[in-house]
Order: sequence, then C-alpha cells, then structure tokens
Amino acid sequence: VKQGRNYRIHEELLNHVDIKAENINFPDGTLPREELSACCADYGKAHIDLMIIGVGEDGQVGFNEPGSYAKSGTRLVQLSHQTRKAQSKAFNGVENTPKMAITMGINTILGAERIILMAWGEDKAGVVNSIVEGEITDQIPATHLQLHDNIEVVIDEGAASQLTRVQTPWLVGS
Repeated sequence: VKQGRNYRIHEELLNHVDIKAENINFPDGTLPREELSACCADYGKAHIDLMIIGVGEDGQVGFNEPGSYAKSGTRLVQLSHQTRKAQSKAFNGVENTPKMAITMGINTILGAERIILMAWGEDKAGVVNSIVEGEITDQIPATHLQLHDNIEVVIDEGAASQLTRVQTPWLVGS
C-alpha cells in the first residue's frame, strides 16, 4: 500500500539509511482480520532496541488515542476523526484514510530499551509541555513515557516554546 505508514517510513527514512531489513519490524496491517490478534500478540513480545516515535497534538503516541491505558499491548484500534484528518494528506483525503490501525500499546513502547520521541512545531508545544513537565495521565498517552529510564525528547524551538526553561528560565536555574 503506497499510502500506508510503513511505506512512508521506508520512503522518507529507511531507504536512505544503512540498516539491515531484518532489523526493521512493523506490525503487518495487510493480514486478514482473523490473523491480527495473533500477529499483535507476537509483536508485543518482540525485543525492541530502539523506538523512534512521534507524538500527536493530543498526546497520541503510535495510534494510542487519549484514554489509552498504560498497560495496553499491541492491538487493532479505531482512529479518531482528528487522527484520520491529520493522516489524510498521505491518503488523498480523509474519506480514503483508514478507520482502523494496528498500534503498539503503551506497554509495548515502554518495553523498548531506548526511546527517541520527536515533535516539531508550535502546534505541539502544549502537548510537549505536558509530556515533559506534566502529570502522567491516560488522557495524554505520551505522558506515560516519563516512566522510561532511557528516553530522549527531540524537539524544535516551536515545540519547546511552552517549556519552563523557555517561558520562565529563572525558575530552572543554570
């Protein structure tokens, strides 16, 4: 599927870096529905050395929408209209954007040895502030990543604009 997430990740990143194909692992969204549960269960048991993941404007991580539980595993989820709208450019319109997707659960993501979380732009500033400085809540799924002991948050100035060190640096210190 030339419009799917896996295709785009290969086209925009993986085809341009030196990484062996056997070291790349995505859930297979092309499987028949009756095989998805077993696929998700197997995927949730896989060892993940490095997780590189973005965050949505509402704190989605993967396709874990607000309300996702910290103990969630890899599973098939229904996508919110907002998420479908955000993904619609890749599918030539929201009407062509899938209503369901396979996502790694938050617990699966937290099982990675190392996580790099990325966010760009001022539209992500509020959620970045919640992730870095806020309380952990199921309503902002990415806040659960605070529990990981080997995570790096990579953001631009726009996404950082609501952090204390930018807003009120005198409160942070040297």
